[in-house]
Amino acid sequence: MVSLGDEGWLTSTSASTVQNYEQSYAYTGYEGVDFQKNLAIPTLDYGTVHMYFDQWGYNYSWGSTWIAQHNAIGKALNKPVLLEEYAVPEGMDRIATAGPWQDTVLRQTSVAGDMMWQFGTRFPSGALPLDNYAVFWNTTELAVLGAQHVRDMAAKRAVATL
Repeated sequence: MVSLGDEGWLTSTSASTVQNYEQSYAYTGYEGVDFQKNLAIPTLDYGTVHMYFDQWGYNYSWGSTWIAQHNAIGKALNKPVLLEEYAVPEGMDRIATAGPWQDTVLRQTSVAGDMMWQFGTRFPSGALPLDNYAVFWNTTELAVLGAQHVRDMAAKRAVATL
């Protein structure tokens, strides 16, 4: 299967299905990529989306909107979409923040799957030098956002009618 691994940027032309965000960063085409146009390429099998609300200047609640918008584009083009990267920075309640996004993927869309950025581990000498998004082994965050969500997604039926 072939995909681009892109962020999922939208442009003013693809944003015609998007309300209230047309002039903000992820929707202006500033990065030179149009998720909708790319996904329409016949030789691409599925679309990928990233989501870093804090780096892109959005409130965390926008995340479910971003997911739903890409799900709608995938449905319109009859191609699956994967939320390939998303994260919540240290210092925020990651379960309360990412939980609604995972629920959107699980219960409100036909998004094929999602992968949180990134899982880390701590060694006797300390944590690996990772960015401030790492979710660590043997934490409640990993148990809920990792293990439990994996079990929930395994039970999800991939039905493109959502």
